[in-house]
Amino acid sequence: ITTTGNWDNTAIWSGGTIADVIGEDVVFSGGGAKTATVRSGFNYTVGNVDLGGNGNLSIVGTLNIGASGSPRNLSADNNGDVAVSGTLIIWGDLIVNNSLTWTISGTVIIKGNVVMDNNASLTVSGNLTIDGDFTGGNNTQVTNSGNIAVGGAVTVGGGTTSLVNSGTFTAGSCSPPASGFCGNVDVPQPVTLLFFH
Repeated sequence: ITTTGNWDNTAIWSGGTIADVIGEDVVFSGGGAKTATVRSGFNYTVGNVDLGGNGNLSIVGTLNIGASGSPRNLSADNNGDVAVSGTLIIWGDLIVNNSLTWTISGTVIIKGNVVMDNNASLTVSGNLTIDGDFTGGNNTQVTNSGNIAVGGAVTVGGGTTSLVNSGTFTAGSCSPPASGFCGNVDVPQPVTLLFFH
């Protein structure tokens, strides 16, 4: 992807060919901020997606990164932005090397892990399901008025890390150094059977 535009517009793609099969990896190239939009009614399955620096995704339709049995990853360097009002399914991991602004009003399903370095911002008013672990670095900001379900562990760093949660946030475990973060995450507690009759 070399410029801003709709995913189905061949003019935004190097070589004029739209990525629409799992064998095709997507790279945001050429520097500078650019946004690719998957429009409502469109459904694509692709390979790995690399936002590079300043790459932005707007998903109003449906985007599958990978497929069942063929996991692929979404990666970003600096200042990326992912806005999902449709459906995004990542069959591998989300890997962020520095900052990412992530806004979910639709549905996001991540079959692997979420690994975000520092200064990540996550706002959820829709549904986010992470089958693996959620790891955030220092200054991780999470605002949730929707539903977040993490199958594995939640671990975040310190600094200005915070969670504002007026929705539902569940996880297998939570162990950040940031004060107050885990107090807003529902973690299953052990139950001991005292006797059986």
